Amino acid sequence: MTDVFPPVSGVVHLHQEIVRWLAAGLNHGPYLPKYLQDAGYNTYYAGKFLVEYALYNYRPVPEGWTDFDAAIHPWVFRYEYPVFARNGGQPTLYAGQYHTDVVASKARAQIQSAKKAGKPFYIQVAPIGCHDACYVDEDFNGYLTPPLPAPRHAKLYAEVNLPLRPNHNEEDVSDKPAWLQAVPRLDAANVTYLNEYYRERLRSLRAVDELVEAVVKELEAVGELDNTYIIYTGDNGYHLGAHRLGAGKETPYQEDIQVPFLIRWQATVHSLGAGEETPYQEDIQVPFLIRGPGIQAGKVSTTPTAHEDILPTILSLAGISLPSDLDGQPLPLPLSNSKEAKAVQYEQPKHKFEQHLTEYWGLFADQLAAGELSRITNFTWKAVSVHTPEQNYKYVVWCSGDREFYDRSVDQFELVNSAKSADPRLLDSVDQFELVNSAKTANPRLLDRLDALLSALAHAKAGQLTNPWPTIHPDNSVTSFAQALNPKHDDFYRQLPKFKFLSCLDHYDTENELSPFYHSSQQRQQLEAAAAAAPPLDFAKLRQQRLLQYKEAVADGWARQEKLGQPEYTVNFKAAESAPGVNFKAAESAPGVNFNVKPGTVLAGVEAHAVPLPAAEFERFRRYKADMVDEAKYYRLKSMA
Repeated sequence: MTDVFPPVSGVVHLHQEIVRWLAAGLNHGPYLPKYLQDAGYNTYYAGKFLVEYALYNYRPVPEGWTDFDAAIHPWVFRYEYPVFARNGGQPTLYAGQYHTDVVASKARAQIQSAKKAGKPFYIQVAPIGCHDACYVDEDFNGYLTPPLPAPRHAKLYAEVNLPLRPNHNEEDVSDKPAWLQAVPRLDAANVTYLNEYYRERLRSLRAVDELVEAVVKELEAVGELDNTYIIYTGDNGYHLGAHRLGAGKETPYQEDIQVPFLIRWQATVHSLGAGEETPYQEDIQVPFLIRGPGIQAGKVSTTPTAHEDILPTILSLAGISLPSDLDGQPLPLPLSNSKEAKAVQYEQPKHKFEQHLTEYWGLFADQLAAGELSRITNFTWKAVSVHTPEQNYKYVVWCSGDREFYDRSVDQFELVNSAKSADPRLLDSVDQFELVNSAKTANPRLLDRLDALLSALAHAKAGQLTNPWPTIHPDNSVTSFAQALNPKHDDFYRQLPKFKFLSCLDHYDTENELSPFYHSSQQRQQLEAAAAAAPPLDFAKLRQQRLLQYKEAVADGWARQEKLGQPEYTVNFKAAESAPGVNFKAAESAPGVNFNVKPGTVLAGVEAHAVPLPAAEFERFRRYKADMVDEAKYYRLKSMA
C-alpha cells in the first residue's frame, strides 16, 4: 500500500473503491502481484476481489496475475449462486454449488498449476464466508441477511449463543457520542436475532475451515508445504450486540477493528489492529497467523500492526527490496536459528510498532431483526491507538465534535469514556500520566499527547505512518510515546491546536481535517472561516452527488465493455468433456473449446458444474445499464442547470 490515496492506514469503504482504483490506473501496478511477477513469481487469484468488481468493469482484468478467477458483482455475496469470470472471459455460473466450495476447488487447481509451471508462486484465496449474504432486486437495491452456510453445516451449533461480554447491550451510554446515546437498548427479538446471526456466521466459517484444510493438504500433496509461507487474515472485525448495537463493522470499538492475521510454518500468531469501519475494538481488531520456513513455532505476539504491513512482510519474505513509498513496514517475525531462517534474509522493521491510525468516512447502518438501524450521517471519525508494554490507549475524534478515550489496560471493553471527565487538577502531577478513579478520569496531559499523535498521522504518507515522531518533533528530541510523556514537553503539547473536522463529509479531504502539522495557523483560520460561512451540509444533496458519480462510473464502465466486444465463453465444459482427446485435467485446447487459460493450466473439479450465466441475468444488467446511462445524463443536465 502506498500513499496514492492518503491516508490508507485504516478504514476506507471499499464498496466503490475499485472505481477510483481503475480510474487512477492502479490495475496496471505497481502493487503486490506486479512486484512478485517482476521477481520471477507466478501469481494466482481465486475468490472475491472487490465488491464492485462487476459486469461493467471486470475487463480488462487487473494486471499482474498469471491466473485471475474472481467473483462478479452483483452476485459476489450470493453463497448459493456463485458467478465468476476467469481472466476476462464471459461470466460463469456454478449452478448448485456453494460459493466457498467453488473457491476451494479453484485454489487447489491453481496450486497444481503453479507446481506444474515450475516457478515460485503466490496464490491469494479469498472466500466470502462469513460476510453477510447480499441479494439484489430488479431495481438493483441490495438487501443484507446473515451469511448462508453450506447445507451440510446448516444444523450445526444449534445450542450455541452469542458470548455476552460486559459491553453487550450496554446499559449506560451517557458518556458515548450523541449518535450512540440515541440508540435504544436491544429488545428480546433483537437478542434472539443476534444469537442466530452468530450461529450462521459460525456455520458459514466451517466451509472456510475446510477450504484451509484443503489448501494445506494440496500443498502437501504437491510437495511444497514445507517450502511455503501460509498467511491467514481478514479485512475487519465485527460487532454483534456490543454497546447496544446490532450486527455490523462501522464503529471505532475494538470488536470492529481487530482482525486475525495468521502466517503458517508452524503456527505463529500476530495480533493486528486494523480493519473496517468503526473505532471500537469489536470492529478493528484482526488476528494475523503466519507459517513458513524459518519461523519459530508456537510463538504469540501482541504487537499492534496493521494491514499496510502485510505487503512489506510478503516482499521481505520473498527477498524483494522494499519500495520507498510503502506505508507499512515488515512485521517483526520471530525467526529461528535454523538454516531455513538464515536463508530468508528477512528485513526486520526499522521502527517500533506502538501506534496506528484507523478512520472511517460516511454513513452508519447496522443490521437488526426489523432491518437496518436508521442511517446516521455524522459518522466520520479518526482514532489513534497506542500499545506498548506500559500503555494501551485509544483516542477517538468524531466529526460531530465528540471525543473518546479508553485505557484498555483497565477497560478492555471500552465502557468508560474518560475523555468526557478530564481532570484539570492532574495538571500539577509531574509523574502521573495514567487514568485515576478506576479509569473514569483522564489526565489532560495524556490527551494532549494522543491528540498530537492523531494529528501527525491524519495526513501521513509512507514512513510518516510507521515513524510519526519527526513530524511532531523535527529536532528528533522525541522518538517514542514514552519520551513524549516527559513533563518538559507539557507546554508544547498543551499549546498545539487540536485535531478537528470542519464538517461530517463522507470522504477524505485534507482541507476538512485540520492538523497543526499540515495546516498553518493562517490556513486553519481561513478554512474555519470558510466553513463557518458555508451553509449547513446538505446530506441529501451530497448523497445525490455520490449517486451521480457512481452512475457515471457505471455508464463509463459499460461503454468500455462494449468497446472491448463480447467475450468468448470461458469454458464450454460439456463440449470439453465430450470432445475426443481432450484432457479435462489440463487446459490443452480442442477445436471449439475456449478455456481462456494458458496451456498447461490444471482445471478445477468444480468446473464440471460451470454453465454460462443465464441470458436473463444479462438482460437484467443491460436494463440496469440503460437506466444508469439515462439517469447519469439526467442528473448531469440537472446539476448544470
